[in-house]
Order: sequence, then C-alpha cells, then structure tokens
Amino acid sequence: KARESYLPKDQVLADRNYLRLGIADTGFVQKSKRVDLSITVDVQLYVTISRLGRNVVNFNHVRAAYLTS
Repeated sequence: KARESYLPKDQVLADRNYLRLGIADTGFVQKSKRVDLSITVDVQLYVTISRLGRNVVNFNHVRAAYLTS
C-alpha cells in the first residue's frame, strides 16, 4: 500500500541541507521523519538521514553482503 504526499517547495528550499543535497534529496530527508525506514544508494543522503537518528539502509551495503555470502 502506497500513499503519495506533498511538501511545499518553500519548506524544502528553507532546509539547511538543500544547498548540499539538492531539492529531491532534501525532500527525501524531510519525508524520512514520517516513515519507519528509508532506503537509498546515495551515501550523502544515507549519512544525513542516519545522523538525524532515523532508520535508513544503504542498499549498496545489502548488495555487498549478498555478493559476499
């Protein structure tokens, strides 16, 4: 089950992460507050969400674990 939701652009552009991450990833960071788990392959996005204390998985870690097992 999936739901679409909306963030106002002014909210995203006002975020301090915007200049470093860009608009899409900054929106993803903000949305990570509302979900149980975020999944990404982007290391900067992964580190940012992780530092905020939110649940995040870097899919590259999953892939590497699968390839070595």
